[in-house]
Amino acid sequence: MVLEILIALLILLLLLILFVSFHVMLVLDKRGGEFQHKIRIKWLFLSYSVDPVKLAGKDKSGKKKKTSKATEPPADKPKKEKSEPQPVEAERQKKDESTVSADQKKEDKESERWSVSNIIKMLRLLIVPVIRLAEGILGAIDIHKLNLDLKFGFDDPADTGMVVGYLYALRGYLEYQYERVRLYAEPNFIEMMLDFHIIGDIKFRIASLIPAVMKFVFNRNVLRLSWALIRKKDIPDPA
Repeated sequence: MVLEILIALLILLLLLILFVSFHVMLVLDKRGGEFQHKIRIKWLFLSYSVDPVKLAGKDKSGKKKKTSKATEPPADKPKKEKSEPQPVEAERQKKDESTVSADQKKEDKESERWSVSNIIKMLRLLIVPVIRLAEGILGAIDIHKLNLDLKFGFDDPADTGMVVGYLYALRGYLEYQYERVRLYAEPNFIEMMLDFHIIGDIKFRIASLIPAVMKFVFNRNVLRLSWALIRKKDIPDPA
């Protein structure tokens, strides 16, 4: 009997989480190296505010926590006379050098994976699924206010121009479909940077978001890109 009551309560809680609205109010602001935020979530009679001190890893005084380590003066080590490397040591040294070179190649390949050209490929693969995801999510939530102000730039001005073209197309679509959504994008063709200011006041039900999220997850381009990232293969070219 007790087990049946617990199962019924869990099912009731799951249904409440899926079908009762969450109310989210947030302000996110990034300027240079500084990031400030304020987030408040309401659900039923519960309310929770995200503490910016916890996310920033600071103590209550607003200062970053410092860890002090006791340092001791290094003890004088007896000098050893240089000896000719033995064959075993020479072979071990060669193995260490080959391991270091292999690690360096992996790091170089990983850095190439996240180059600007590959990021542009990712954007071209994801632009349509992301727009459909945004359309599904925006259609499923109740938006009281959503303002996004972006300022960005890449090393290559051509890449910056391509991305801002996508953002302007997205802005036109959002402003045509949704009266309370505003997207502003200011490109910087001189330096690489990313600043943003986001203000949001929205309500949503998790059950209403599931169809849009599932369509995005099982999109062909999303699956191709996810498989390439998981298998550490080259980013596929957009079809």
